Formats: sequence, structure tokens, C-alpha cells
Amino acid sequence: MNGIVNPGGGVELEASGATTQSAPIVAGSLELNGSSDYTLTNASNAFSVLTANLGGAAQLQVSTSGTLTIGANGVVTGGNVTLSSLGGSLLGDAGGGYDLRPGASGLVVLSANGGIGAVGNALSVQANSLVGLQATTAGAGSAGDIHLVVDGPLNLNGIQSNAGSAQTVSVVQTGNGGWSFQAPLATNDNLSFTSSGAMQTLLSGADSIASNAITLVVSGTLSSTGGAAVDFDTSAGTGQISIQAAAIGAANAPVILNPNTSATPSVSANATSGGIYIEQASGDLSLSGYQIAAGGTGQNISLSTTSGQVLIDSTANLDANTADDHFSFKSAGASKDVAFSAGVTFNAASLGITGSGNLVFANGGSVTLNAPLNVTAMTTVLDGSEVLTLSAASNAIDGLSMSSGTVQGAGNLVVNGNANTSAGSLAGTGSFVTAGTTAVTGTVGVDRSWTNTGNLTLSGGQISLVSGGVTYTNTRRRR
Repeated sequence: MNGIVNPGGGVELEASGATTQSAPIVAGSLELNGSSDYTLTNASNAFSVLTANLGGAAQLQVSTSGTLTIGANGVVTGGNVTLSSLGGSLLGDAGGGYDLRPGASGLVVLSANGGIGAVGNALSVQANSLVGLQATTAGAGSAGDIHLVVDGPLNLNGIQSNAGSAQTVSVVQTGNGGWSFQAPLATNDNLSFTSSGAMQTLLSGADSIASNAITLVVSGTLSSTGGAAVDFDTSAGTGQISIQAAAIGAANAPVILNPNTSATPSVSANATSGGIYIEQASGDLSLSGYQIAAGGTGQNISLSTTSGQVLIDSTANLDANTADDHFSFKSAGASKDVAFSAGVTFNAASLGITGSGNLVFANGGSVTLNAPLNVTAMTTVLDGSEVLTLSAASNAIDGLSMSSGTVQGAGNLVVNGNANTSAGSLAGTGSFVTAGTTAVTGTVGVDRSWTNTGNLTLSGGQISLVSGGVTYTNTRRRR
């Protein structure tokens, strides 16, 4: 097709065969009809409004030199849609209806020298079993922002914006179905992804969704296939990872985060009805950096590390609705502890702790646990002047190393593994049971009833019953 020049006016085309161009189209608006492919990508094209109604499996490729606005009747095709604004932005029609309606299993590729969509007027796409959506902008700062609305299931497989500055990238998926991340993203932008259904990462290896800040709002479950070392990464940015979903991750497939730990908080996780399973991919996990809420009753909240300590340094960012939930903390890596800071009071339905190091407490500090404690595969260490108050009726630990400090409170405590004691105090009204091999090498003050069902060795040590009514019962032999 030769060029068409009608400045400020409209151009309407209806082709019976595949259409290309050898010269530019200059007009106010362009309307395309028919059932054949259009490839109109001349760099000197100059029209500001586009409307298309293409039947069959027709595909559309259009570019223009300035800002391109989708007309009131939208762009309808039987196949893929590729739109490019070489010198401006891609904007949707401010009226109702979808801007882009690609064919079944179509691919939408959008690029602009400015931005795509706008606040309050996002470019809207009818998904129609969309294979994928790609969006690229070059505008600096807010001029390169991306605002998209997609009705139906969405596979997001490409977003690229100006690398020299941060943009806002907002993608909202409405209608039925959820969406998935098929390909990695690496930007310095502020990403906001909303899904009316579930959301899933289908990443693997070193792939991740990496950005300055990430906000995820999911009506269904946010899940991870577990194939990637990191699902969402803000470690090189300044913002937080914020997640709101019905449930976040699963017991054997946590959502893996690599947050910017300088943000306050670095992670916000809100499960409206289900549990929360999060693994931090790098460094130590500080509970003070996690804002946690769970709307359901009796939910499981699991926080773990790939290679780092778990630092339970504050519960200030735990919503009051988590007090009826079951918490678990797990450290991983070489000899990584789970550590309580002084002054922490923990309220929960239960508290499970495991890891590769020990359970330790700040010297001189007091920790109160208003939750049944269950420590597995690690030793609980009291080696300073710390005071551990157990308020729940039943508490169990796999091992105890006590050279100082105090255990007190009304809660019963069972040591299922080895117990090594050289000093300190066992106070309070709860019982104390040692079921493994116990070695006493110093003087241990006992102000609660102690039952030993394992082996006990006194090696220059003694058990001092410090008040009346306190008993020591040995059901196994003493050596």
C-alpha cells in the first residue's frame, strides 16, 4: 500500500488480503476493517487515534510517531496485537468497553516512547485466553508509567521500562481466573500487581521478579512452584514487598522473598483467610522487619531462611489477629541460630522453632512466651542472666544447655533430649521433666517439681530444692 495523507482527518481501510505499506499514513485517525493481517509499521506514520475490527485470525501490527489513543470502538482482532508509539504514549479510550480485544490465545505486545495507560484510565485488554502480555516504555520517571487492566486469565511474560529512573507499573487482572509470572522481571520500578483469582510464579533457577518495590493484591492464593531461588526481590531497591492474598505459599512450597532490609517494614504479608509460608532467601530474618496479619482463626504462619538466623527481636508488627495462630520459625545454613531479643512477649496459639543452630536468648533480657513452645532439632541455650517465662501449660524442647539464667512461669517443660546444667534456676509452678541423658555439673536451683525419666549424671554438681513442697523424682538409674 502506498502512503495516505489526510492531516487532521480520518482514514478508513478495509482489505481483503495481507496489507503492508511502502509510505507513511498521515491522518488524525485510522480505522481498519476486514479479516486479513495489517502490518503498518512505517516509522513516519502520524495518526493519533486507532480503531480496528478484524475478523478471522487476522493479526495487527501498527506503529505511529506520536501518542496513540485507542478509539471508542476499541481494537478487535482475530490474532495477535502489536502496537507501538515511537514518540509518545499509548492511551486507552476514556469511555467504557475494552481498548484491546485480541483473538483467542493471542499475544499482546505494547511499546511506547512515553507511557502506557494513565492513572484513572488504564489501557484495558480483554484476555480471551491470552497467551501473554508484553509492555515496554521508554519515558523517564512518571512519563514512562504503565497502567493496564486485563479481564481474564493473564500470563505476564515481559515488562520493560526506562532503566534510568523508576516508574510505576500497575497491572490489574479482573474477571475470572488468575495469572502467572512466566518470565523474570528485573526493573528499578514500583510494581503493583492485582489479581481477582490466584497468582502463581512459574520461575526457575536464577529467575525472579526483581524491582524497587513490589505490591501484590491477590483474591485467591499466591503460590510458588518452588523452581526459583527467589520469587520476589527488592534487595537492590528502597521499597518493600507487600502481599495481600487469601493465602500465601504452602507448607512445602513457601513464597521465597529477598527483601530490602532497610525498608520499614521490609515485608508486609496479609493473609485474609489462609496461612502464610514465607522463606527469606538471603541473610538473617528479623521479625521486626515483617508486618504480619492473618484474618482466619488458627492459621499456620511459617517464617524461615535459606541461609541465615531468625531474629525474634520484636512482635510490634504482628497484628493482634495473629494471637490465635500457629507460628513456626526455621533457620537454615551452617549453625544458624533462632535468637530472642530482650523484652519480647510472644502471643500465639503455638510456637514451633527448629533450625541448624541453637535457640538462644539475649543476655540479661526477659522473654515471655504466651504460647506452647515446641523446639525440635536444636538445643535451647541459657548462658547469661536471661529470664525465660513459660505461660502455656505444655512446652517441649529437644535439648537444654543451662549455665546461667532462669526458667520460670506456670508452664510445664519437658526436655526430650540431652540436658546439660551447671548453674541457673528452674523456678515457677510448672513441672520439669528430663527424658534424655541429663548431666548436672554445678549447683542448679530447683523451685519446681523435677521428674527424671532418663539417665542422670551428677559430676561434681548438685540439685538444690530451694523451697518446700518441691520434689525431685528419679524413675531411672542415677550415675
